[in-house]
Amino acid sequence: MLLDTFEKYKRVATKLDPKILKKISTAIQKFPIENFSTSQKILSMTSKNDADIIENLLADLQVSFEHVIPKSRQGSKDKGNGICLHRKCNRSRGTLPYTLIDKIYPDFQSNLQKQINTVMSYIKGGRLLTYEDYPQQIKKTMLYATHQRIRINIKKYLKYQAQKAKQNLEKEKQNLTLRTQKLKETKLEITQAEFLLKQLEEKIQRLKQKKQRDFNKIQTSSNKLL
Repeated sequence: MLLDTFEKYKRVATKLDPKILKKISTAIQKFPIENFSTSQKILSMTSKNDADIIENLLADLQVSFEHVIPKSRQGSKDKGNGICLHRKCNRSRGTLPYTLIDKIYPDFQSNLQKQINTVMSYIKGGRLLTYEDYPQQIKKTMLYATHQRIRINIKKYLKYQAQKAKQNLEKEKQNLTLRTQKLKETKLEITQAEFLLKQLEEKIQRLKQKKQRDFNKIQTSSNKLL
């Protein structure tokens, strides 16, 4: 893997001294990992159980969080600074700039776009509820990290977001209309209740007055009898 990467790098690194390139190539070929076969790797783990062996063999294929701006360069852990890469690819990249990786691996941009397309489809399907702004964030990060050279296409997603925002706005307008109508109905009910209460108070007042008049008549009649 490392030697293959270096061979691709040589094709774009035209300014390096050929002697230096040869020394680097020789040094890489001496690395034991380049000639370390799968069979040798399994034999080295004979004391482990099958699950551990399989996990070890598949470890490099597992997805890892790749910092677009490396941690060594103050890259954050926020999802807006990350894409998904196999662990092996992640380690191979190290801190190499993406502008160089794009030259070494011509399919890098198209594969990256496919990955972001998948993420956007998951967001639309409601499977990534906290990633609504991720496409904008990763596009901004990648533009910054590559000096505007690698551009992720999110036009359709932005159109989707605009349409969704429009639909949400319409729903809110409908809800506001319903709440306004409900408020009017409530105010009318309050007005009717206040009117009924006033009528009741007036009726109570008339009853009190009648009671007082009746009491006065009885009092007057009693005085005449005496």
